[in-house]
Formats: sequence, C-alpha cells, structure tokens
Amino acid sequence: DDERPYDHPPGSNYNRYPSPKKGTLFYFDPNTLEAEGWKKLGLRDKTVATILNFRNKGGKFRQPEDIKKIWGLFPDEAERLVPYVRITATSDELSANKYSNDFSEGKKYETRKTYSTVDINNSDSSSWIALPGIGSKLSQRIINFRNKLGGFYAVNQ
Repeated sequence: DDERPYDHPPGSNYNRYPSPKKGTLFYFDPNTLEAEGWKKLGLRDKTVATILNFRNKGGKFRQPEDIKKIWGLFPDEAERLVPYVRITATSDELSANKYSNDFSEGKKYETRKTYSTVDINNSDSSSWIALPGIGSKLSQRIINFRNKLGGFYAVNQ
C-alpha cells in the first residue's frame, strides 16, 4: 500500500518520489555549508545547486524552517534535516540586534539615509549610481535616453 496518493495506478513509477538517499546527519549552518557537506547529508546534486544559487544571489537562511522552502527538497528530507540546522548570526545581524536593543532601552539612533539631488539634465553616471536601485547599466541607459531626447523636460520622463 502506498502512503502518498497519486492519480496513477499502484505499481506505476510515474510521478513517484525518488528513493530517499540516506546521508550522514550532522549539525550544520545552511548559510555556510559547502556542496560536499550538502551531498554528505544525502541531497541530490540538483538540490545542492539550487541552494548554492540561492546563497550566491544573496539569499539567507534566517531560521531552521527556511530550508523547507528550498525548491526540490522533499518535505520528508527537510523534516529530517531541520533538527540539525544551527544558524550562526553574522556580524551585520549582531550589530542590527544591538541597535534594536538600544531602541528598546530608550536610546535614539538616526537611521534615515540622505540622498543627494540629481540634476537630470546635467548629471553624469556616478550621480545616477549614487541613487538607490540604480546601477551602472541603468545609469548609462538613462543618460543615453536623455541624449536621444535632447534633454528631459519633466521628471517622470
């Protein structure tokens, strides 16, 4: 008897989970564990690649249950791994927690960022890059667009 319901006849191999690999369980930090470590835990190469790609793009695991969100990691695998996850706080997180504790003690810190104004018709690419969300490529596209127009006449252009 199969425990998982499927729309296919019993005994059919269509749409089945692959037989789980039994890996060696050990305590690990998913934010720092290398590919070999993930494989030692019993994960498939494709799942390991997904995790490493997530981290390379700036993704972080903040709590053990976050590994359940990994695309390609089966629920039973995640349940097996969660008790072994030990996430260590980074220095950035520690300093953020320090400030949040200071707020609760009544201390005030100015966290507002200030941005310089940009003259949209005379600014160079470094002025555009200084704005949040604008990198070198987008700044160059803005300047090229401005040059083709012969200058902006409205900010929403």
